[in-house]
Amino acid sequence: MELQSKNKVQEWTEEEHLLFYQFILENMADAAYCLTPEGGFKYVNDAACEMLGYTKGEFSNLTVDDFLPPNHVRDWQTLWTKLKEAKTMNFESVHRHQSGRLVAVQVQTTWLSFKDKEFCYAIVSDISERKINEEKLKESERRLRLFLENNLDAFLLTSPDGSIFFVNQAACNMFGRSAEEISNEGRSGIIDVTDPRLAVGLEERAKTGIFKGELTGKRKDGTLFPIEVSSSYFYNDEGELRTSMVIRDITERKKAEEILKESEARLAGLNATKDKFFSIVSHDLRNPVHAMLGTVQVLNEDLDSMDHQTIKKFTQNLQFTVNRLHGLLDNLLNWSLLQMNKIKFSPESTSLNLLIDDSIEIVADQAAAKNITIKLEIARQIDVLADQEMVKSIMQNLLTNAIKFSFPESEIVISAKLKNTQVEVIVEDSGTGIEENKLNNLFNIGANLNTAGTKGEKGTGLGLILSKEFVEKNGGTMRVESTIGSGSRFIFSLPLAPF
Repeated sequence: MELQSKNKVQEWTEEEHLLFYQFILENMADAAYCLTPEGGFKYVNDAACEMLGYTKGEFSNLTVDDFLPPNHVRDWQTLWTKLKEAKTMNFESVHRHQSGRLVAVQVQTTWLSFKDKEFCYAIVSDISERKINEEKLKESERRLRLFLENNLDAFLLTSPDGSIFFVNQAACNMFGRSAEEISNEGRSGIIDVTDPRLAVGLEERAKTGIFKGELTGKRKDGTLFPIEVSSSYFYNDEGELRTSMVIRDITERKKAEEILKESEARLAGLNATKDKFFSIVSHDLRNPVHAMLGTVQVLNEDLDSMDHQTIKKFTQNLQFTVNRLHGLLDNLLNWSLLQMNKIKFSPESTSLNLLIDDSIEIVADQAAAKNITIKLEIARQIDVLADQEMVKSIMQNLLTNAIKFSFPESEIVISAKLKNTQVEVIVEDSGTGIEENKLNNLFNIGANLNTAGTKGEKGTGLGLILSKEFVEKNGGTMRVESTIGSGSRFIFSLPLAPF
């Protein structure tokens, strides 16, 4: 009895049903229309009036065509025929507000037949805001694509496994490949996988989600070039892990850095050269001049009271100082001309034996002062293609250095051996030798290696530096071998003269 009572309560009259359905239609958020086959309005709800700005009374005097924009195709009968065949249709359109404003709409319509009368029922949603957002999104995408396509940097979307599914035109230009080729090749087609920095970068990205660093790019023709890579993980709309990569060709930057390094090294060399020059002028030139002035002053004041032997000793000292000063000035002049690339360079076929003989003769007095014997152990005639004055300067400086660090009563041996198209000349002494830490800086202009000789002889080290540069100017190389307490071997090469 109770259930029957409830069912009776829930039973509505036909009028109540109609009122309920009308209530639903009137309170819908979307516009609702009931249209006749001629396009007239049988019914509209309040939302339709609000959306298009007409009253229900005004709607009764209008047709569908009255809501279409001026340039819109008006063909209601064709649409009605299609709807009648399809029974239901869903499409987007544009309606015109009473004020003339256009309203983008989504239309869901159904064809119905009731009591032998045809009509269609349509639910119309205002999608103006959605359309505006879609246009904004399209414009944003267009700008982003325009930015990516016109960017000088390569942009790629990849998977963590190295597969590539998007590249911009800059990437194609950079690697000399089409977008399809890059996608097919994957990471290994554009990055040198043998570069050890790649494995480190992938590990870093796996841990932190980000990698930024330098790697080696690879073009289609196989050429390698330096690149800077910025890469990070992200998830797409499907929740799949993806990687964005921005790659920049840093070839020009690397060249600029190399030029800067060279400039800095050159500047450091110039500063070292300047310091060396001032050191020589302030000490190595000034001290001998002061010594000579002192000797001359003593001779000038006491010459009348001096015996012949004393006078000879003073003049010998004076000659030794003058010779040393002359050699230093020669080295300084040649070195200065060499730095300015103004030194005369005239390589010609000449006898190495004669050049060495001349050099031995020039240093003979220095060797005699320490009872040092200079032995020339070159059995055959050797002709070289070199600048004569430079070769003599090389030999004089090496012999002077050997005499300086040789013990009295010792020997200096000059030998030579042929090696392919060059001859190696060896100047060997059995003197003090050179410490290993000084050996590496022997030809460094910035190093201060003013070591006194076995009899306290002073020196600038400029002669050895000049000799090495002269050797290289003539197409040869110079190296030194030395053992503390056993002596040193200076070995330099010169090109042989053609037969």
